[in-house]
Amino acid sequence: MRRGHPMRLAGVVLAAGEGRRFGPRPKVLLPYQGEPLVRRAAREALRAGLNPVGVVLGHRAEDVVPALAGLPVRVLLNPAWAMGMARSVRVAVRAAQAWQADGLLITLADMPYVDAAVLRAVQQAFARTTRGIVTLDVQGQRVPPVAYHRDVWPALLRLEGDTGGRALFHRFPVHRVPWPDPRVALDIDTPGDWQRVRPISAERGHEHA
Repeated sequence: MRRGHPMRLAGVVLAAGEGRRFGPRPKVLLPYQGEPLVRRAAREALRAGLNPVGVVLGHRAEDVVPALAGLPVRVLLNPAWAMGMARSVRVAVRAAQAWQADGLLITLADMPYVDAAVLRAVQQAFARTTRGIVTLDVQGQRVPPVAYHRDVWPALLRLEGDTGGRALFHRFPVHRVPWPDPRVALDIDTPGDWQRVRPISAERGHEHA
């Protein structure tokens, strides 16, 4: 933390995976409330005041980049996306280091119910802590978004395979942010998951078109 200044929390949206369980279409481009999931995730991060905001892309990045057009976000390419989530986390951490941020908040593009209010709640909890990890808590389940203080970053950079920061929860202090709406924990892994979200998206799409 820079003395005399509030902690600067960078935000990174992970959107690099192939999503094999969903099918051939990039799930991060699915339309939710009138915009692709990846654009919504990035826009909500900006709305929450995270600074800067980056988006890690990998699989079919050339198809996803246009969905971010006009947003003041940094595109972070992960050429090793096929080696698992850990490589995307590494890209996010290295970006936060280059930005000289005090903390890194990681959120996922395929969690449509995570909005600016959720991100602000994690951000506010982060500002009240000095080390370790801040995670959303939904009915006792620790789920993204997750914020990491700088003391956790070296361990994040050593992750391998399809592993995220959850693997470090037993090694660092974990501060939980309770959230009452269980839908926030839903991520889109399969077509069935999307069908649970799609009716709401169709009903409300005109509000954000």
